[in-house]
Amino acid sequence: MNDFLVQLIYISRRSPDLPLEGILSIMESAAENNKEMNISGAMVFRRNHFLQALEGPIQNVNELYKRIMNDNRHSDLVLISCERIFVRAFQNWGMQYYDGESPPKSKKILGPLVERNQIGPFPCDKNRALEILLEYSNPV
Repeated sequence: MNDFLVQLIYISRRSPDLPLEGILSIMESAAENNKEMNISGAMVFRRNHFLQALEGPIQNVNELYKRIMNDNRHSDLVLISCERIFVRAFQNWGMQYYDGESPPKSKKILGPLVERNQIGPFPCDKNRALEILLEYSNPV
Protein backbone atom coordinates (compact mmCIF):
# COMPACT_ATOMS: atom_id res chain seq x y z
CA MET A 1 0.00 0.00 0.00
CA ASN A 2 1.60 3.29 -1.13
CA ASP A 3 -0.76 5.85 0.34
CA PHE A 4 0.72 5.97 3.84
CA LEU A 5 1.89 9.25 5.37
CA VAL A 6 5.52 10.29 5.67
CA GLN A 7 7.34 13.20 7.23
CA LEU A 8 10.41 14.44 5.35
CA ILE A 9 12.77 17.01 6.91
CA TYR A 10 15.55 18.71 4.97
CA ILE A 11 17.88 21.69 5.04
CA SER A 12 18.91 23.74 2.01
CA ARG A 13 20.80 26.92 1.24
CA ARG A 14 19.21 29.90 -0.50
CA SER A 15 20.63 30.48 -3.95
CA PRO A 16 22.52 33.79 -4.23
CA ASP A 17 20.25 34.57 -7.21
CA LEU A 18 17.13 34.50 -5.02
CA PRO A 19 16.46 37.94 -3.51
CA LEU A 20 15.29 37.96 0.08
CA GLU A 21 12.00 39.49 -1.12
CA GLY A 22 11.44 36.36 -3.22
CA ILE A 23 11.25 34.15 -0.12
CA LEU A 24 7.80 35.42 0.85
CA SER A 25 6.59 34.65 -2.67
CA ILE A 26 7.96 31.09 -2.37
CA MET A 27 6.19 30.62 0.95
CA GLU A 28 2.85 31.84 -0.38
CA SER A 29 2.92 29.71 -3.53
CA ALA A 30 4.15 26.66 -1.62
CA ALA A 31 1.28 26.95 0.86
CA GLU A 32 -1.26 26.96 -1.99
CA ASN A 33 0.39 24.21 -4.07
CA ASN A 34 1.02 21.92 -1.11
CA LYS A 35 -2.60 22.15 0.02
CA GLU A 36 -3.67 20.82 -3.37
CA MET A 37 -1.25 17.88 -2.94
CA ASN A 38 -2.50 17.14 0.61
CA ILE A 39 0.92 18.11 1.97
CA SER A 40 1.31 19.98 5.22
CA GLY A 41 4.45 21.12 6.97
CA ALA A 42 6.52 23.97 8.27
CA MET A 43 9.44 26.05 7.07
CA VAL A 44 11.89 28.30 8.87
CA PHE A 45 14.35 30.52 7.00
CA ARG A 46 17.39 31.78 8.84
CA ARG A 47 20.80 33.04 7.74
CA ASN A 48 20.30 31.99 4.10
CA HIS A 49 19.18 28.47 5.01
CA PHE A 50 15.80 26.78 4.84
CA LEU A 51 14.72 24.14 7.35
CA GLN A 52 11.55 22.43 6.18
CA ALA A 53 9.27 19.54 7.10
CA LEU A 54 6.86 18.08 4.56
CA GLU A 55 4.08 15.70 5.58
CA GLY A 56 1.65 13.84 3.38
CA PRO A 57 1.09 10.79 1.21
CA ILE A 58 4.45 9.24 0.34
CA GLN A 59 4.06 9.64 -3.43
CA ASN A 60 3.14 13.33 -3.13
CA VAL A 61 5.97 14.10 -0.70
CA ASN A 62 8.49 12.28 -2.94
CA GLU A 63 7.25 14.18 -6.00
CA LEU A 64 7.54 17.52 -4.22
CA TYR A 65 10.99 16.75 -2.83
CA LYS A 66 12.22 15.85 -6.34
CA ARG A 67 10.98 19.25 -7.56
CA ILE A 68 12.72 20.98 -4.65
CA MET A 69 15.98 19.15 -5.47
CA ASN A 70 15.77 20.50 -9.03
CA ASP A 71 14.78 24.03 -8.00
CA ASN A 72 17.65 26.42 -8.65
CA ARG A 73 16.49 28.68 -5.80
CA HIS A 74 17.93 26.05 -3.42
CA SER A 75 21.35 24.44 -3.20
CA ASP A 76 23.20 22.11 -0.86
CA LEU A 77 20.12 20.08 0.09
CA VAL A 78 20.61 17.72 3.02
CA LEU A 79 17.93 15.15 3.83
CA ILE A 80 17.69 14.91 7.62
CA SER A 81 14.95 12.28 7.79
CA CYS A 82 12.09 10.66 5.92
CA GLU A 83 9.89 8.46 8.09
CA ARG A 84 6.44 6.96 8.08
CA ILE A 85 4.04 8.78 10.40
CA PHE A 86 0.54 8.04 11.61
CA VAL A 87 -0.34 11.55 12.84
CA ARG A 88 0.80 14.83 11.30
CA ALA A 89 2.80 17.18 13.50
CA PHE A 90 1.85 20.09 11.20
CA GLN A 91 -1.88 19.82 10.46
CA ASN A 92 -1.90 23.22 8.79
CA TRP A 93 0.75 24.48 6.43
CA GLY A 94 2.92 26.67 8.63
CA MET A 95 5.54 28.92 7.12
CA GLN A 96 7.69 31.03 9.36
CA TYR A 97 10.39 33.51 8.46
CA TYR A 98 13.13 34.08 10.99
CA ASP A 99 15.67 36.71 10.12
CA GLY A 100 17.95 36.13 13.08
CA GLU A 101 16.88 39.41 14.69
CA SER A 102 13.27 38.77 15.71
CA PRO A 103 12.87 36.65 18.83
CA PRO A 104 11.11 33.31 18.49
CA LYS A 105 7.92 32.56 20.40
CA SER A 106 9.73 31.27 23.48
CA LYS A 107 13.15 31.75 24.97
CA LYS A 108 13.74 27.99 24.82
CA ILE A 109 14.73 28.20 21.16
CA LEU A 110 17.18 31.02 21.85
CA GLY A 111 19.54 28.41 23.28
CA PRO A 112 22.69 27.83 21.26
CA LEU A 113 22.05 26.58 17.75
CA VAL A 114 25.74 25.89 17.42
CA GLU A 115 25.88 22.15 17.75
CA ARG A 116 28.47 19.70 16.58
CA ASN A 117 26.35 18.13 13.83
CA GLN A 118 24.91 21.16 12.08
CA ILE A 119 24.59 22.86 8.71
CA GLY A 120 24.40 26.63 8.72
CA PRO A 121 22.16 27.74 11.56
CA PHE A 122 20.26 24.43 11.76
CA PRO A 123 21.14 21.09 13.34
CA CYS A 124 21.25 17.89 11.30
CA ASP A 125 19.63 15.96 14.14
CA LYS A 126 16.01 15.06 13.34
CA ASN A 127 14.71 15.61 16.87
CA ARG A 128 16.31 19.06 17.25
CA ALA A 129 15.22 20.13 13.75
CA LEU A 130 11.66 19.02 14.52
CA GLU A 131 11.75 20.90 17.83
CA ILE A 132 12.72 24.10 16.01
CA LEU A 133 10.00 23.68 13.38
CA LEU A 134 7.34 22.99 16.01
CA GLU A 135 8.45 25.95 18.09
CA TYR A 136 8.03 28.36 15.20
CA SER A 137 4.85 26.89 13.75
CA ASN A 138 2.77 26.55 16.92
CA PRO A 139 0.78 29.54 18.13
CA VAL A 140 1.98 31.34 21.26
